[in-house]
Amino acid sequence: FDNVDFSFIYNLVKDKYKPKGADGYNPVSLFKALVLIYLGEAKSERDLANKLKFDVRLCALCEFDSFLKTPTHATFSIFRKRLGEKIFFRIFHRLVAQAFAYGIIKGIFTAGDATEIWAYANPNHKSDPDASWGYKSKEYSFYGYKVHLIVDTKSQLPIAIEVTLGHESDTAQLPSLVRQIKHFHPY
Repeated sequence: FDNVDFSFIYNLVKDKYKPKGADGYNPVSLFKALVLIYLGEAKSERDLANKLKFDVRLCALCEFDSFLKTPTHATFSIFRKRLGEKIFFRIFHRLVAQAFAYGIIKGIFTAGDATEIWAYANPNHKSDPDASWGYKSKEYSFYGYKVHLIVDTKSQLPIAIEVTLGHESDTAQLPSLVRQIKHFHPY
């Protein structure tokens, strides 16, 4: 986190916050905390909220003022909904651009793949109506979504991402992923 400039997030989220009202959490701190889940420091937003209560190291890493006043799991859920997927998408590509600028990602050798994300839902009762049945093979089906990636093979970092319903074809997403790279990272 020390080498990443997260300050651009303020400009992306400024219209999502009102100037009046109770002091909330710093949006950069909330974003950094969510990244900890993907770095393996927590399993879920609920687990993250619990760990932040007791782990001073994680609080300092995310720059929360005090481990005595840390966000609840509901705060993370509200934060994600407030920003929306378009802003998270823009944040992702700004971070990828920084990795290109620092030479961490070269983009010379890339690979594309997709993996399933199981919906935390009951498919029989449609508790997640956006999810769908997907198939990785004749023997393996799942209920949920797919995340499609193009990854820099040297750094193993993603440079393009698309989340679709579970039934979407892996190969059909490749043109969209390539367009993302050309649009956001044309160098």
